[in-house]
Amino acid sequence: MEKQKLKEAGYARSLIEASLDPLVTINIDGKITDMNEATVNITGISRARITDTDFFEYFTEPQKPVRFTRKYLPMVQ
Repeated sequence: MEKQKLKEAGYARSLIEASLDPLVTINIDGKITDMNEATVNITGISRARITDTDFFEYFTEPQKPVRFTRKYLPMVQ
């Protein structure tokens, strides 16, 4: 079972990294949990530094994505 989870995680990582566009994943609390190398390249912020930070702090009007996320994120759980 653990082997299968590792395989799935590796596959998910490869899909994220295959994108040339910046991709960020967040948890229900709005904390950044992962991002691809394109995000690191475009922001100039290391993966270690950005992980576990508040996603909404990176917007000039943070309340807009907060409202959107609070409305739609619970629907995908």
